Amino acid sequence: MDFTPQEEFSYAFIHAIAAGAGFSFQVATRLGDNSGVDATICAFGKKGTTKGRSLYLQVKSSSQNKKSEEHINYDDLDYTDYNALIDDQPYANPFILVLVLVPKDQIEWTAQSDGELCLRYSAYWLSLKGEPPIKKNKRIKIPISQQLTVNSLQSIMQRIRIGGAP
Repeated sequence: MDFTPQEEFSYAFIHAIAAGAGFSFQVATRLGDNSGVDATICAFGKKGTTKGRSLYLQVKSSSQNKKSEEHINYDDLDYTDYNALIDDQPYANPFILVLVLVPKDQIEWTAQSDGELCLRYSAYWLSLKGEPPIKKNKRIKIPISQQLTVNSLQSIMQRIRIGGAP
Protein backbone atom coordinates (compact mmCIF):
# COMPACT_ATOMS: atom_id res chain seq x y z
CA MET A 1 0.00 0.00 0.00
CA ASP A 2 1.22 3.51 -0.82
CA PHE A 3 1.27 5.54 2.40
CA THR A 4 2.02 8.88 0.71
CA PRO A 5 -1.64 10.06 0.65
CA GLN A 6 -2.04 9.12 4.33
CA GLU A 7 1.16 11.00 5.19
CA GLU A 8 0.01 14.07 3.25
CA PHE A 9 -3.39 13.93 4.94
CA SER A 10 -1.67 13.80 8.35
CA TYR A 11 0.30 16.95 7.53
CA ALA A 12 -2.88 18.69 6.34
CA PHE A 13 -4.69 17.64 9.54
CA ILE A 14 -1.96 19.09 11.77
CA HIS A 15 -1.59 22.15 9.54
CA ALA A 16 -5.30 22.91 10.00
CA ILE A 17 -4.96 22.67 13.78
CA ALA A 18 -1.85 24.88 13.78
CA ALA A 19 -3.52 27.50 11.59
CA GLY A 20 -6.60 27.49 13.82
CA ALA A 21 -4.34 28.05 16.83
CA GLY A 22 -2.55 30.95 15.11
CA PHE A 23 0.78 29.20 14.46
CA SER A 24 2.95 28.48 11.48
CA PHE A 25 3.29 24.86 10.28
CA GLN A 26 6.23 23.87 8.12
CA VAL A 27 7.04 20.45 6.71
CA ALA A 28 10.73 19.70 7.32
CA THR A 29 13.42 19.76 4.69
CA ARG A 30 15.22 16.55 3.78
CA LEU A 31 17.96 17.34 6.32
CA GLY A 32 15.36 17.76 9.06
CA ASP A 33 13.57 14.61 7.98
CA ASN A 34 16.84 12.68 8.06
CA SER A 35 17.21 13.88 11.68
CA GLY A 36 13.76 12.60 12.59
CA VAL A 37 11.97 15.98 12.37
CA ASP A 38 8.96 15.77 10.06
CA ALA A 39 7.53 19.24 10.71
CA THR A 40 7.89 22.37 12.83
CA ILE A 41 5.29 24.57 14.49
CA CYS A 42 6.22 28.07 15.61
CA ALA A 43 4.63 31.34 16.65
CA PHE A 44 5.51 34.51 14.80
CA GLY A 45 5.24 38.10 15.93
CA LYS A 46 5.43 41.31 13.96
CA LYS A 47 7.44 41.28 10.74
CA GLY A 48 8.38 37.61 11.10
CA THR A 49 9.95 37.76 14.54
CA THR A 50 9.40 34.65 16.57
CA LYS A 51 7.35 34.68 19.76
CA GLY A 52 8.96 31.80 21.56
CA ARG A 53 10.51 28.49 20.75
CA SER A 54 9.63 26.21 17.90
CA LEU A 55 8.09 22.79 18.40
CA TYR A 56 9.48 19.88 16.41
CA LEU A 57 7.14 17.10 15.38
CA GLN A 58 7.62 13.54 14.34
CA VAL A 59 4.41 12.69 12.51
CA LYS A 60 2.96 9.20 12.28
CA SER A 61 -0.38 8.04 10.99
CA SER A 62 -2.45 4.91 11.42
CA SER A 63 -5.75 3.51 10.29
CA GLN A 64 -5.50 0.83 12.97
CA ASN A 65 -7.85 1.73 15.80
CA LYS A 66 -6.06 0.51 18.91
CA LYS A 67 -7.83 2.79 21.39
CA SER A 68 -8.62 1.78 24.92
CA GLU A 69 -10.45 3.91 27.45
CA GLU A 70 -7.19 5.48 28.63
CA HIS A 71 -4.69 5.39 25.77
CA ILE A 72 -3.87 4.53 22.17
CA ASN A 73 -1.44 1.70 21.55
CA TYR A 74 1.00 2.43 18.74
CA ASP A 75 3.34 -0.37 17.67
CA ASP A 76 4.92 1.08 14.53
CA LEU A 77 7.41 3.56 16.00
CA ASP A 78 10.89 2.44 15.03
CA TYR A 79 13.42 2.46 17.87
CA THR A 80 15.64 4.95 15.99
CA ASP A 81 12.69 7.37 15.76
CA TYR A 82 11.92 6.75 19.45
CA ASN A 83 15.51 7.54 20.41
CA ALA A 84 15.43 10.78 18.40
CA LEU A 85 12.34 11.85 20.37
CA ILE A 86 13.96 11.36 23.80
CA ASP A 87 16.72 13.93 23.18
CA ASP A 88 16.96 16.15 26.23
CA GLN A 89 19.64 18.61 25.14
CA PRO A 90 18.92 21.88 26.95
CA TYR A 91 19.41 23.95 23.80
CA ALA A 92 17.15 21.79 21.64
CA ASN A 93 13.62 22.73 20.67
CA PRO A 94 10.98 20.50 22.24
CA PHE A 95 10.20 17.43 20.15
CA ILE A 96 6.92 15.51 20.26
CA LEU A 97 5.35 12.56 18.51
CA VAL A 98 2.03 13.28 16.81
CA LEU A 99 -0.11 10.32 15.80
CA VAL A 100 -2.95 11.05 13.37
CA LEU A 101 -5.66 8.40 13.30
CA VAL A 102 -7.54 8.07 10.02
CA PRO A 103 -10.41 5.90 8.80
CA LYS A 104 -9.33 2.74 6.96
CA ASP A 105 -11.19 3.78 3.81
CA GLN A 106 -9.49 6.80 2.22
CA ILE A 107 -12.81 8.11 0.88
CA GLU A 108 -13.89 8.61 4.52
CA TRP A 109 -10.94 10.83 5.48
CA THR A 110 -12.91 13.94 4.57
CA ALA A 111 -16.50 15.10 4.34
CA GLN A 112 -17.50 18.31 2.66
CA SER A 113 -20.59 20.46 2.32
CA ASP A 114 -21.25 24.06 1.33
CA GLY A 115 -20.50 25.11 4.89
CA GLU A 116 -17.63 22.94 6.04
CA LEU A 117 -14.74 20.65 5.32
CA CYS A 118 -14.42 17.92 7.94
CA LEU A 119 -11.12 16.08 8.45
CA ARG A 120 -11.54 12.70 10.13
CA TYR A 121 -10.57 11.29 12.81
CA SER A 122 -8.17 12.75 15.38
CA ALA A 123 -4.59 13.40 16.39
CA TYR A 124 -2.77 12.72 19.66
CA TRP A 125 0.61 13.83 20.94
CA LEU A 126 3.26 12.50 23.27
CA SER A 127 6.55 13.84 24.61
CA LEU A 128 9.19 11.17 25.20
CA LYS A 129 11.79 13.62 26.49
CA GLY A 130 13.93 12.09 29.20
CA GLU A 131 12.85 8.49 28.57
CA PRO A 132 15.69 5.95 28.45
CA PRO A 133 16.99 4.86 25.03
CA ILE A 134 15.81 1.56 23.60
CA LYS A 135 17.48 -0.95 21.26
CA LYS A 136 14.37 -2.55 19.74
CA ASN A 137 10.89 -1.42 18.81
CA LYS A 138 8.46 -0.98 21.68
CA ARG A 139 4.75 -0.30 22.08
CA ILE A 140 4.00 3.36 22.73
CA LYS A 141 0.96 4.29 24.81
CA ILE A 142 -0.41 7.73 24.10
CA PRO A 143 -2.93 9.02 26.65
CA ILE A 144 -6.37 9.75 25.19
CA SER A 145 -6.26 12.98 27.21
CA GLN A 146 -3.46 14.25 24.94
CA GLN A 147 -5.57 14.88 21.87
CA LEU A 148 -4.03 17.51 19.60
CA THR A 149 -6.58 20.30 19.27
CA VAL A 150 -6.41 24.05 18.75
CA ASN A 151 -6.65 24.57 22.53
CA SER A 152 -4.12 21.87 23.46
CA LEU A 153 -1.62 23.18 20.88
CA GLN A 154 -1.98 26.72 22.25
CA SER A 155 -1.30 25.35 25.75
CA ILE A 156 1.74 23.38 24.55
CA MET A 157 3.18 26.44 22.80
CA GLN A 158 2.56 28.62 25.88
CA ARG A 159 4.38 26.13 28.11
CA ILE A 160 7.40 25.86 25.83
CA ARG A 161 7.48 29.64 25.31
CA ILE A 162 8.32 30.04 28.99
CA GLY A 163 10.79 27.15 28.97
CA GLY A 164 8.50 24.39 30.18
CA ALA A 165 7.88 20.94 28.77
CA PRO A 166 5.24 20.38 26.11
